Amino acid sequence: MGNSQSRLSVCPFCTTELDFSSISIQNNNTFICGRCHGTIEKIQPRRTPLSRMPFISSPINDNIIKDTDAFTPIKYIHIGIFENGLKSLLSLQSSSNEEEKKNDENNNNIIISDHYILDNFIKPYFRQNQHENIRLSTGNRFIIKNIEFKVISCYPQNGFITDSTVVNLNDSDDELLILKQRKIKQIHLLPTLSSLSVLHKIKKYHLNREELYQSYLKPYLRNNDNSLFITNTHCIQSDNINKRHLIQNEIFIHKNIEWKVIKSQPNDGFMD
Repeated sequence: MGNSQSRLSVCPFCTTELDFSSISIQNNNTFICGRCHGTIEKIQPRRTPLSRMPFISSPINDNIIKDTDAFTPIKYIHIGIFENGLKSLLSLQSSSNEEEKKNDENNNNIIISDHYILDNFIKPYFRQNQHENIRLSTGNRFIIKNIEFKVISCYPQNGFITDSTVVNLNDSDDELLILKQRKIKQIHLLPTLSSLSVLHKIKKYHLNREELYQSYLKPYLRNNDNSLFITNTHCIQSDNINKRHLIQNEIFIHKNIEWKVIKSQPNDGFMD
């Protein structure tokens, strides 16, 4: 029992728990997730099991969805929080706590944890907007109470939040995943073989590396994330909304080609 627990890990794309001994081995350092088929470069066991954290307390009313065939529930979702909003939240809490300390010497600062963010931001937002049929997909960015979030990955790749959706707000070290406001200096991206094979069949010839970069990858990198926002951007006091954000191991699709960020320096940031 002890050995099997130590071999548990979590897929960084669909966040499902995996058994190290049961997943496919691609090579000595790379593994394939059996659920979403994501490539896992390094297995890191979790200190604690990923718990189920429902967004909505009651099931979504099926009558709200006009096209039931188009309703795809998201099972797992991985979300990061941008540091500028987190700094503002910490500043507000610090001011509030200073006032409270005058009347309570035993007052403790609020810990900004994944549970705190879920209970005070994400859960209330999706409860209040469950009738809006908000569809989420990998790469989407949204703003709640002036704090900006990004969907790092989800399974399936797009769908709706339901009462059984499991959310992960942490990184591989079980710490809150904080996305930084900084420039990416170097980045290595590769297309997935499956999507490239489909494209080659459609075009009936193989694209060379330069064609792939100039026609398919470069336009995406030079564009911005405006189209990925699902909420109003007027409260973001930064030009980062006009830039493309990427994080290491992120997977995105552009012009029917699926790309993966193999390596990024630093780990995440904005293309410049």
